[in-house]
Amino acid sequence: NSVSSCKLKGVKVVPLEESCIPENYGESKAESVSAQEEDAEQYLSFLKVLTEGNDWKRKYEVVEQLRLLLRDDEEARILMGANGFVEALVQ
Repeated sequence: NSVSSCKLKGVKVVPLEESCIPENYGESKAESVSAQEEDAEQYLSFLKVLTEGNDWKRKYEVVEQLRLLLRDDEEARILMGANGFVEALVQ
């Protein structure tokens, strides 16, 4: 009745090469970080447009893009809320 005497039937040992870990696993993580950096740069450019200059047409376009983005992206809402977008939008 001890655990060490238990034999596993039907268990197949699979070498690492045959396992289901994709070869590009690390690449997708790097791509994810790159996409996040691109998003952050885009958000900062939006903030710059909102806080600088008097181009009201461009500001309107940015506000419209933000409206569509924030409707579906909770992470973007959190990031923008923490980085001064509320104040820039209220101006």
